[in-house]
Amino acid sequence: MRKLLFIAFISGVLIACSPARRLARLQYTHPELFSDTALTLRIDTILPSEKTDTLIQWQWLRDTVVQTVTVNAGHARATLDKTPQGLRLTAEQIRDTITLTRAYTVPRVIIKNLPREETAAQAFFRRLGIAVTIAGGLLLALYVAIRALKG
Repeated sequence: MRKLLFIAFISGVLIACSPARRLARLQYTHPELFSDTALTLRIDTILPSEKTDTLIQWQWLRDTVVQTVTVNAGHARATLDKTPQGLRLTAEQIRDTITLTRAYTVPRVIIKNLPREETAAQAFFRRLGIAVTIAGGLLLALYVAIRALKG
């Protein structure tokens, strides 16, 4: 008898609590779950140090007056040197770190209210479930009443 009452009680609790009510109760008891969360994303890109050089051998470069040309642009430097063999081009990239920081706001709980269209079969089974629940409750009440009258 106790097992039957326990099963009936659990069945009643599961059927009586709709998802909307459970969600409302969860939102009432734990409002922090439904607030937005601020996330900060930081990406660090490390550029390594690089140095390259090349030698250009052109005869007409030996006759130029310019000995050295250096161009500095932030973390990069390029140098043109006149040597007896030709023109030496040297490029150097100094090691650097590029940091990108972005802040995003993300909802913790996303509630989607999708419109659902009930088909004829779903409506039938929903009504059948309600009828079976009511019939089961009436049978349980009848069983308890008969047991109480006998005992």
